[in-house]
Amino acid sequence: MPDADITVVGNTGDDIHLFGLKVCEAIGNAVEHGVRADPRQRVSVEIFADEDTISATVTDPGRWDTDTAASRRAARGTGLTVIHGLSERVEIARSIRGTRVTMHHRRRPVPTAHDPS
Repeated sequence: MPDADITVVGNTGDDIHLFGLKVCEAIGNAVEHGVRADPRQRVSVEIFADEDTISATVTDPGRWDTDTAASRRAARGTGLTVIHGLSERVEIARSIRGTRVTMHHRRRPVPTAHDPS
């Protein structure tokens, strides 16, 4: 994910890193579990920003075999745990058409340079 696209909306380096980490986790989960590396299937990523929040939605055609809470407690895989831990809010929607994970990240103010005079 190119840093320049996120930097334009005025984020600190830490915001960019944390946002990128959770989006990459969600994409990795979608590829592994949602499309199961089938090149005929697609994963979509949408990113939205406003003054206070950057949100990303990752959508795939996969369906879950277990509930979300049980998946977060599983011994293998920490993707959802990381996503929940780094996000202000996470929404997971499951349907017969697939899975949609939306992560919300509160933007911190960008520090401004002080003029010592």
